[in-house]
Amino acid sequence: MKQAKKKTKKTNVAGTEKKKKSGQQEQNTKEKNLRVLILEDVPADAELMEWQLEKAGIGFVSRLAVPGKWEPEDLSVYLLIFRGTPDPEDEMIRLFIERIKEALEVPILDEWASTLWRQARNHEVVQDLVTVGDCILGAKIDLQADWQGLLTELLAQEDI
Repeated sequence: MKQAKKKTKKTNVAGTEKKKKSGQQEQNTKEKNLRVLILEDVPADAELMEWQLEKAGIGFVSRLAVPGKWEPEDLSVYLLIFRGTPDPEDEMIRLFIERIKEALEVPILDEWASTLWRQARNHEVVQDLVTVGDCILGAKIDLQADWQGLLTELLAQEDI
């Protein structure tokens, strides 16, 4: 009895296609540069989007999440930390102070980073995001918040 050859196709996260043919694996080196990163405040919505994207085999990063790519009319920007980043918590604070310095018209000193990060989260002008995939941490920064007021308060209390 003759056995039929099985052909299967699997797409991994980076979009590399692997074909299995008669016990042999051959790698299709055609890389796809399309990826999707979900920034969603509602966990159930994020899970639904993840499921739909996985089902479609699609994996995007908004320009709002890329340092230096924000526009003056943007209401918020995002901080993203990906798997494999050494010291993710420290990197998040470093990115935070970098983004705040580029987005606000108020001078910000690097040594204020940890205190300003903590206080911005306490005042809910920085909010944690639900992330999926390779992104392990995410935060949304509200650029419309009263940053000058927050800084004035922290300076008056001698916290920074």
